[in-house]
Amino acid sequence: MLKISLCCAVLAAMASETGNAHGQPVSARPGMTASATSPFALFTVTNNATVDGATLSLRLFEGGLARVIKTPGGTQKKANFILLNDRFGTVSEGEGNGNVVGLFVLNQSSISIVYTDGRSEILASDSAGRFSIMTKEANGDMVCESWHPAGHRFSAEEREAALARVCDPSRP
Repeated sequence: MLKISLCCAVLAAMASETGNAHGQPVSARPGMTASATSPFALFTVTNNATVDGATLSLRLFEGGLARVIKTPGGTQKKANFILLNDRFGTVSEGEGNGNVVGLFVLNQSSISIVYTDGRSEILASDSAGRFSIMTKEANGDMVCESWHPAGHRFSAEEREAALARVCDPSRP
């Protein structure tokens, strides 16, 4: 996790990038797999990592996108994004698709999610293969995490922010 201001700057930069229109063929970025016809094509990646070792995997399946976040301790958080039309759908967490916990809107380079428990997220990607998730908890706390492609060399600032979070988990 990075400081909110840095993460918000990354998300703003990602959102301002010109993306491909939905339904138009897209090229996969280095290290990414994509189906040119899927609205989720820009959101497929395997094993992007954070500075603290958490990994993010996004893979396509018929009608949706599966997201798996694995923490450094090995815990997995799974979510499935199921399209109802070309831009709108449901989110289920855990195994299977039966437990709907939220709704999402798919944009050119982001997925905006609202959960039934009051939290919300923005998952954003950029042309360099980086992904960020900014979460607003129901109590208003904000958390941001960024994943980078394999081989990324983390800066001293990125490592410092991760160390500060480990020493003080309440710090964003």
